[in-house]
Amino acid sequence: MTQPPSLQDIIRGQRDIVLRRIQALLDEVDELRGEVIPQAATSRVLDEMASRLHVGKRMAEGGVAMVTDHTSFKIKREALFALSVQVAGYAPLLGFLRRSAHERNSYEFYGPLVDLARKFLGDETDVVLSSEWDSSPFARYSDLHIDDLQVVFVGLPVTEAANPLVIPLAGHELGHVLWSKLRSEADALDSGIESVLKKPRSADRDKVLAGARAKADKHPYLTIRKAIKDNLVSAKKDGLKKISPDAPEIGAILDTVINQVEEVFSDIVGLRLFGASYLYAFHYLVCPGISRNYNHNYPATTHRYQVMIKTLEMLGGIGKLALPEGTDWWHEIDPPTPAQMSDEFYGKSVIDSIHELLVNQVITWFGERCLPLPTDFDAAKLKTRLALGAPINAREGENLARIILAGWMARNDSAVFPAGHGLHLRREVVINELILKSIELLEIEGLYQQERSSCC
Repeated sequence: MTQPPSLQDIIRGQRDIVLRRIQALLDEVDELRGEVIPQAATSRVLDEMASRLHVGKRMAEGGVAMVTDHTSFKIKREALFALSVQVAGYAPLLGFLRRSAHERNSYEFYGPLVDLARKFLGDETDVVLSSEWDSSPFARYSDLHIDDLQVVFVGLPVTEAANPLVIPLAGHELGHVLWSKLRSEADALDSGIESVLKKPRSADRDKVLAGARAKADKHPYLTIRKAIKDNLVSAKKDGLKKISPDAPEIGAILDTVINQVEEVFSDIVGLRLFGASYLYAFHYLVCPGISRNYNHNYPATTHRYQVMIKTLEMLGGIGKLALPEGTDWWHEIDPPTPAQMSDEFYGKSVIDSIHELLVNQVITWFGERCLPLPTDFDAAKLKTRLALGAPINAREGENLARIILAGWMARNDSAVFPAGHGLHLRREVVINELILKSIELLEIEGLYQQERSSCC
């Protein structure tokens, strides 16, 4: 009679499956490492992934002999399950990294995009530029806990990989990275205050506590979070019921509203980085819509559009903004719908109430980094060169944002390569190529200036 498998045999079988999965990923990592990788950040992430996979491998290999009863069996099985989930999560990231080495990516704007990210988030920040077989423009892998690498993952839809005019949406991704950075700082401040409060009361303890609270009061994320909660608790307009701070539903609604505010905050960052070209890119890829599914963690697209226009007005970047001809943006974006879920309307009320605060927090962040706001007035002067079929002079273009805004203005102006012009039938392709060449010249000029500075 066949003996049933022992607990150790069962765990050993599960362990072997996990080890095979880990080894399969390590083999893919090693193969990709052996190829030509144009982006240094890709190599960094591959190294980190290999390191973590080896740690997981050692964890899986050990502890089988210690499975002697049902309790230890359950502990080891849960550990293998958690490791299996973690390993499975690396597969999409590895595919993303492999596509980052593909020749279809437009590496012309990789260097300037890295420079922009470093000016915005710090010199240690890096970027992986890749493509996605998805209509969603960008992807993040924060659930894999690699934020400590300070790498921003920018994934264009593969069909738009050669289109530099959608790059402004990378600003939204940078906004998420900034939000995550500020939230981590805020969590550390909260933990610090809690730790101080646990100490016996004394003059020194009270002094430290006062200092910690003063720092917390000025922190951007904590300021925003407090404003969200205050407005949520007292929300009365738009037919909203008043919420008691102690109501059991406040926690879930607060989390949802914070998620919606994060999306708007990231939109504001994109607008501050790229000006009106962020709005154009948003319209191009998101409108009139890519899904009918409602996600309560996102504000309604119509509302996001309204907030973007208000933001541009506050930033002074709307100027003589020319909308695409023949396009009624307002009716193209999420027509008004009946009430869906109460949290969406709580979110709308809160966002409208704290919008100015959000913009001012972003302005303050940028003010400390001296990043200029691209305006349509600046870009209008550059559009003339594109209309002549010539790339923008790097010293006139000055930065990535201004060049891309000039490209959008040329694309939206029917007088650029009009009907009857020899390039009319290929006008969008030609404009994209001119923008890519302009960005390439910008990077060459930057390298020249660095070389010149190092020689002096």
